[in-house]
Amino acid sequence: MTKRLNTPTIMLFVLCGLMAVCAVYFLYLISSKSLQNRGEFAAELTYYSAQADYEILQLIDHLDRFTAEDPEVSHDDVVSRFNIVWSRAVNTEFQTGRGVSYVSLPGAARAIENLQQTLREIEPEVMSLAPGNRSSSDALRQRLRGNLIEIHAVSLEALISDAWNDEVTMQAQIKRSYASIALVIGLLFTGTWLFIRGLLDRQALADLNRTLEDRVQVRTQQLEKTNAALNEEIAERERSQIRASARATRLIQAAQLSKLGYYVRNVGNGRCIYCSAQHASSYGLSQADYIEQACAIDDQVAMIHPDDREAVRASYEKLRSGEQIEIEYRVETERGTRRIREAACPILDVEGRIVQEIGSTVDFTEQYETEMKLFESQRLDSIGKMTGGVAHDFNNLLSVILGNLELIRAMDRNPERRELTDDAISASRRASDLVRNMLSFARRAPLKPTEFNLNEVIGAMQDLLHRALPETIKLETQLSLDLPPVHADKSSTESALLNLILNARDALPRGGTITIETSHVTMTAGQTDLTPGDYAQLSVRDTGSGIDPELLPKIFEPFVSSKDPSSNSGLGLSMVHGFMQQSEGGVRVSTGAESGTAIDLFFPARPAPLVVANGVAAEPQEAKIGARILLVEDEPQVRKTVRMHLDRAGMNVAEAANGTEAQKIFEASGPFDLLLTDMVMPGEIQGTQLAANLRERAPELRVIFLSGYSHEADAGDPVAINDTYLMKPTPRDALLGAISKALA
Repeated sequence: MTKRLNTPTIMLFVLCGLMAVCAVYFLYLISSKSLQNRGEFAAELTYYSAQADYEILQLIDHLDRFTAEDPEVSHDDVVSRFNIVWSRAVNTEFQTGRGVSYVSLPGAARAIENLQQTLREIEPEVMSLAPGNRSSSDALRQRLRGNLIEIHAVSLEALISDAWNDEVTMQAQIKRSYASIALVIGLLFTGTWLFIRGLLDRQALADLNRTLEDRVQVRTQQLEKTNAALNEEIAERERSQIRASARATRLIQAAQLSKLGYYVRNVGNGRCIYCSAQHASSYGLSQADYIEQACAIDDQVAMIHPDDREAVRASYEKLRSGEQIEIEYRVETERGTRRIREAACPILDVEGRIVQEIGSTVDFTEQYETEMKLFESQRLDSIGKMTGGVAHDFNNLLSVILGNLELIRAMDRNPERRELTDDAISASRRASDLVRNMLSFARRAPLKPTEFNLNEVIGAMQDLLHRALPETIKLETQLSLDLPPVHADKSSTESALLNLILNARDALPRGGTITIETSHVTMTAGQTDLTPGDYAQLSVRDTGSGIDPELLPKIFEPFVSSKDPSSNSGLGLSMVHGFMQQSEGGVRVSTGAESGTAIDLFFPARPAPLVVANGVAAEPQEAKIGARILLVEDEPQVRKTVRMHLDRAGMNVAEAANGTEAQKIFEASGPFDLLLTDMVMPGEIQGTQLAANLRERAPELRVIFLSGYSHEADAGDPVAINDTYLMKPTPRDALLGAISKALA
C-alpha cells in the first residue's frame, strides 16, 4: 500500500534536494574555479616564460650582432632592447603575478632582485659597448643566461606551490561542504552528483582545451611572424654578403687594372702573411711563392735589384720606427727589369705598439719607359733646335767671311795672295758643308732631291770607298737587280754611305769584311714605324765586335762616339739619322758581339715632295746695271758685305735693318726693281710679310729671300712661286746670277 508523503516530508525532501543541488553546485563552483585557476596559471606562466625568453634572447642577439659590426643593428637598438627587459623586471604585475602566492615563494623575490641587480651592473657596459668588442658581449650574454635560468626555476616552483595551495583549499572546502550536506544527501544523490561532476569536468576540460588551443594558435602566429622576420633578416644578411663580395670583386678587378698590389707583414718576424696576386706578379712570382720566399725582411730585400737594396733597407728601417714611407726600386724578373713604386705605413695596436706593416705597390715600368722615350725625344729635339740655331748664326758669320774673301780676291791681282784667298774661300765652303751637316741633324738642311738608283751611287763610289779602307779590310757588294729608283738628295746619300763605311772601318781595327747590300722591301702597317709602302734598302754590315749595349740607345745623338774624340766629330750617325728623317725614310741598327753591326737605310721608292733649295745656277751671270735694289738684312756685317757686292756690280742699293724700316724707305724712295730680304728679322714684320705688304703697292716687284736654314720659308706667308730662295752663305756669283734671272 502506498504511503502518502506529508507536507513536512515533502518539504524536507525538497529542502534536502535543494541543499543537495546547492552542495553539488557549490562543489561544482569550487572544482571549476580550481581547474580554471590551474589552467589560467599554466597558460599565464607559459606566456610569461615565452615573453621573458624572447625579450632576453632578443637583447642577447642584438649584443652579438652589434659587436659583430652588423650594419643593420646600431647601439640605439641595443639600448632599446635593454630598456624593454628592464621594464619587465620592475613591472608590478610581473612581480606580484596572481598575488602573494608569487611573492611568498622563497626564490621569487630573490630572482627578481638578482635580475634587477644584473641589469644595474651591466647597464654601463651596455651603454658604452663598442662595435667589435666580442669579449664584453660574451660576458653580458653569460650574465643574462644565468638570470634566465633562475627565472625558469622560480616559475616551476610557483607552479608546484600554486597547485598545492589550490588542492589544500579545495579539500578544506569539500570537507566543509560534506559536513553541511551529509545529513540531507544520501547515497541516492552520490552517483548523481558524481555523474554531474564528471559531465561538468569534461565540459571544463573542453573549455580549457579550447582556451589553450586559442592561446597556442595565437602564440604560433606570433612565432611564425618572428620566424618570418628572422628569415627575412637572414636573407638580408645573405644579400649583404653577396653585395660585399661583389664590392670586393670590383675592388680586386680595379686593383688589377691599375696594377695596384698590396701586402701585410708582421713586425715581429718580418714575415709576409698576405699579399695580392698583383704584388706577387710584380716580382715575377705567384702569391704562394712570394709568401714562401718572403720569410723575413732580408729575404724581401734580396728580391730587389742590387743597386737599390740599401735604399730599400733604409726605408724599411724608417717604417719599423713608425714612419710612413714611399720608395721606388727595381726588381729583376723573367720578364726583365720591373720598376716598382711602394708606399707603406705601420699598423698599431690599442697600446700604440707597431704590430704589422701594410703596403701598396704599383708596377710603373711601362709608364717609366714611355716617359724615358718622351724625354729622349724632347732632348733630341732640343739638341736639334740648338744645333739649327747655332748653324743659322754660323751661316751669317760665313756669309761675312766668304763675301769679304770674294771681294778681296776680286780686288787683288797678286797671284800669291789670290792663292791664299782661294784657300780661305775653300775652307769657308768646307765650313759651310759642316754647317749643312749640322742642319741635316736638325732636319733643317736644304735638300736637292733627284731620282736616281742606289746601285749607281754605290758603283760610282767604289774607287773612293776602296781608297778609304786599309788592305786588311775586304769590301763586298750584293746589289739587287730589281732595285726601284728613289727620290733623295744624291750628295747627302753619298755622304751617308761614306759615313757608314768609315764607321765600319773603325770597328775593324784588325781587319775583316764590310758588305754593302741593296734590296727592294715592302713595309706593311704595324711592321715598323715607317709608312707602309715600297722601299729601297741600303745595308752596310761589318764583322766587328758590335756596339756596346750601353752606347746603343745613344748612337744617333751628336758628339756621342766610342772613338777617340780627336779622331772624329761625333756627327756621323746623327747626320745620317737626320738626313733619313728629312727624306721620309728610316734607319735600323742591329748588332751583336759575334755577328757584328748592320745599319740599314730605307729610302721611299715613291715620288717625294721636293724641298725648295737655292735653285739657281752657280755660273756667273751678268747683272743688270743700275737696277734699284732694296736690301733688308738685320745683321750689319752681312748687310755690308752683300751691299759691297751689289755696288761693285753697278746696282743702286738702299738698305734697311728690319721690315718696318724697309717699308718706310719703300714709301719714301720707291719704287724698286727688286727686294732682297732676309726671311727672319727682329720685329713683327718678317721677310714674307714684308714682300706681301710691298706688293700691295707694287704688284710687279721681284723678290729674293735669304735664310740661314730652309725651314724659315714657313715663317709668315708662303713664298710666291716666282720668288727665289737662297741659302746662306751665298757665293757672289750665285747671288748676282739670281738677281739677273729675277730681273730678266
